[in-house]
Amino acid sequence: IIKKIENLSRLYLLNETGNISSAIQLSETFLSRSSNVEISIRLANAYSQINQCDKAKKILVNETDYSALEINSLRLALRTLLNSDVPQAAYDVYRSLAKSKQMDSSLRATYIKVLERLGDNIETARLTDYQSLVKKYRLAEINPDIDVHVLNKQLEDFILPHPAQQYEPGAHTTRYGTQIHLERDWNPALLTLEQGIKHAVEQFSQINTIQALPQLKSATVSFHLWATIFTRQGH
Repeated sequence: IIKKIENLSRLYLLNETGNISSAIQLSETFLSRSSNVEISIRLANAYSQINQCDKAKKILVNETDYSALEINSLRLALRTLLNSDVPQAAYDVYRSLAKSKQMDSSLRATYIKVLERLGDNIETARLTDYQSLVKKYRLAEINPDIDVHVLNKQLEDFILPHPAQQYEPGAHTTRYGTQIHLERDWNPALLTLEQGIKHAVEQFSQINTIQALPQLKSATVSFHLWATIFTRQGH
C-alpha cells in the first residue's frame, strides 16, 4: 500500500510540474510490472495532455469497474474522457456511479460539461438552475418560540471565552481571527440552532424545485459546526 501511494504521488508531481513525458514513462514502467487502475487513469490523462487522445480513449473506454474507484481517481477519469473527446463514455461512467458519488461537486461539474458537449440543453439548464436550489429561512419563522436575540447572546457567551480557539488554524482560510470546531463541545444554544437548521432542511427537501437534486430527498443530514471570531480586518 505504501509503495502504491509513493508511485501515485510521484506521478502526481510529474503531472503538476508539466513533466508529461516522464509521467508517461514512469506510468508505463509501473504498469509493465502489474496492472493498476489508478495508474492507468493517470497514464491516460498524461496522453490527453499531449493530444494523444486515441491512446487515452483506449485505456479509459476499456476500463470496466469505475464503481470501486475513490473520488479523486473518478474525477480525473471523467475529466480525461471529456478532454479526449468521448463525452458519451464520460456520461455512461457518471450515470453508472452510486448516487452518493454522483453528489460529489467536482464530478457533477464535469458531468454538466459533458451534457453541454452532448447538446442536452434541457438537462444542463435543469442542473444549473441554482436559484431553485437556494432558499433563505429565518429561525423565528421556523420556530416562533425562539427569541433570536436571546439565542445570539447565549452563543456569544459560550463561544467568545471558549478555550479551544485556534488563531489562523493551519489549512483553514481564517485570517486575523480564531476558529473553533464544535463537534464534541455541545451546549443548549447550539442544540437549538441545529434543530432549527434540521427543520429548515426538511422543509426545503419537500419543495418541488428540489427535483433538480432528487438524491437529497433520501439523504442523511449531517452537521459540522464551527465558529470564527475575527479581530479588526478579520476575514
